[in-house]
Amino acid sequence: MELWFEDEAHIGRQTTLTRMWAPCGKQPKLLSAATRQKVGMLGLLNPANGELFGDFAHPFNGETFKEFVKNFLEKKAGNDKKIVVILDNATWHKKATKEIEIEYVGKFEALYLPPYSPDLNPIERVWRLLRRRYTHNKYFDSIEALQNVLRGFFEQYAKPNGILRTLCAII
Repeated sequence: MELWFEDEAHIGRQTTLTRMWAPCGKQPKLLSAATRQKVGMLGLLNPANGELFGDFAHPFNGETFKEFVKNFLEKKAGNDKKIVVILDNATWHKKATKEIEIEYVGKFEALYLPPYSPDLNPIERVWRLLRRRYTHNKYFDSIEALQNVLRGFFEQYAKPNGILRTLCAII
């Protein structure tokens, strides 16, 4: 069996500020896009080895979620292990996972976290890392530039790695 955690996140193009180094007494100045454009991301994390799988989705609904999970399962097709995915209680997960469980009998199972418990989902830490290292204090001149950065993040952690495995072991 392989255990994976799933979650969704919106990453906005507007510059988000967080602490940073600056000369003493100097207020840093950052450009910010006057827009509410955002990118929807779906992600799956294997906390045992730090492997990450992600894709864009707009909007978040049962169809985009089902397509995402099926793409993931196709990628894992050579794997003989059963895939167990832990999810939050978003409404679009319920019907889609039932359909996937029927289609992939014995190969896929969905389990749900208790309501209002994001701290139990280790992929929440991945979203925090993504924002901290890749989007906070950064200006993106287009939505494509933001998507390229996000794509690069997911490609960087697509293979098993110690960084995300360690991140998930903390706390």
